[in-house]
Amino acid sequence: MGITKGLSLEESCFQYLNLRKRLVDSVPREIHISKEFVCPAELQEGLELVIDKIKNGENLIPHS
Repeated sequence: MGITKGLSLEESCFQYLNLRKRLVDSVPREIHISKEFVCPAELQEGLELVIDKIKNGENLIPHS
């Protein structure tokens, strides 16, 4: 997940803090979908899965 082995303590700390800064906290969120948004039918099931995970505050890393 972006951490390289064999680095000095300073380099490891820098990589960890950089990674931590980029990660989004898993907290429940409210979803606002534009009236103009259109999802292709073949992707609708996946979209609903991601929306449910966002609403429940679940980890989205598997979808990146």
